[in-house]
Amino acid sequence: MLKIVNMRKVALLFVSFVMLCNVSLGQTRAQAIEQMKRNARVNSHIEKQLQGEVTKYLYRGGSQQLYAFVFHSVEDKYYYVKIDNNEGERIVPYLLRNESVQLTVTGDEVLLEKIIYLKEEFSNIQKKLGIELTGMANFKKVVSSAGSYTHDKSISIFRLNGEPEEFQEDVAIVKRRRARGNRFYYALENGDTILVPYAFDKEVKGREKLSYFRSRSVFAKGAFFKSPNTYSYSSQPYMHSLGAYDLSNAFLGKAAVILDKAKMKPTRKLSNSKGLLQGFEVELNGNKESLFFDPKNGEKVMSQVEENDVFNGYYKNIGEDSIVLYVAGDGDDAVFLDNRNEPYLYKGNYIEEEVTLDGKVTYAHFADTKLANYKNAPEPFASTNNIARLKYMIVNDSVFVRVKQIVALNIQDQIKEGMDIRIKGWVRKKVPGEVNLKGYTIMAVNAFTIEGKTFSQKNQNIKSTL
Repeated sequence: MLKIVNMRKVALLFVSFVMLCNVSLGQTRAQAIEQMKRNARVNSHIEKQLQGEVTKYLYRGGSQQLYAFVFHSVEDKYYYVKIDNNEGERIVPYLLRNESVQLTVTGDEVLLEKIIYLKEEFSNIQKKLGIELTGMANFKKVVSSAGSYTHDKSISIFRLNGEPEEFQEDVAIVKRRRARGNRFYYALENGDTILVPYAFDKEVKGREKLSYFRSRSVFAKGAFFKSPNTYSYSSQPYMHSLGAYDLSNAFLGKAAVILDKAKMKPTRKLSNSKGLLQGFEVELNGNKESLFFDPKNGEKVMSQVEENDVFNGYYKNIGEDSIVLYVAGDGDDAVFLDNRNEPYLYKGNYIEEEVTLDGKVTYAHFADTKLANYKNAPEPFASTNNIARLKYMIVNDSVFVRVKQIVALNIQDQIKEGMDIRIKGWVRKKVPGEVNLKGYTIMAVNAFTIEGKTFSQKNQNIKSTL
């Protein structure tokens, strides 16, 4: 009987504990939501004038960008003040420490006086500084002995695409040491430091010298960094010609894109579906590899590279048999390639007058998709285990025509090589930097007419991607 009673007490205590936890979690959740709502209602925010000193700059863990600071007012209150990432470089020269400054902030009337929900970040700040945060605010203006600066809304834009800044060639490694969080610091002869995660250290360890791009995301432009010469290792280039934007640098802020260097012998030119030069088949480290770059670099590369002539190249292997060339040649003769993707349907790249062309389909290209299985698709897609869709056609052996998905679904069962077709659209100009290996005329097609029936692609404004 005693055991049964004790078990009942234990069960009752457990249920009470769970209920208390649920109430506590519910209250915390409600406080967090309330705080988020108040921060979001910017139209009802007020201004507040503060006099005091900057106690601490706050930096993001990964990128080490300045994103906020702690301000100690003359009333002995501590404020968490948020800034826009892109304004750090402009604010810091005026946001002096160890002297009294005048600060204008904005925020919710309640949160300026008391933080409702003490999230983990705030708790860590309090423990580290031995203070109690009173309120939270957004930076608007600072006045100090260095002058004044006012928040500029026009530069508070979230942008993702990265861009290279400067190529560093064959820089000696001075020191390698272990850092916190399973990372390694590589101190270089030029004063740069590259922070490499443990998982990628095998790609760097053992090298005596590094060649790399200093790359900063557009998102990080205007940001203030704790260590301006420290770069995070990036496992992929800032962009590459074979896929979409690489967003990693947008969140890292600053990255080192480490490249491999090798002597290469190009044996064959490679073109994309439009016939534009986009790479070479090369002999690299004893193997035959396909080396790619964005087509707009074609003339640059051809000025440095001749078939069957060995050249020095800096490249990045991004996986899946994709090797991207970033620098052709070395020293003063090196040419640097911009491999960022750009849509082909820029209006300025096309002749404005719409044209109509009558001709014959001389080639129809199908690619693997998950939409439908078509009996007339060429091998290997004709089997029942594979699916294909019409992607593009060559008309009269000379005109490249991309077929959009919605149109492909309607016409691909009817398309046969040698059949008559009428196309209506715009002819692409010769774009500077490109090499048209196959000599195709590239068209942005607005409409196809097949067997008397017209299908529209709606490219009339030439804004979307082919």
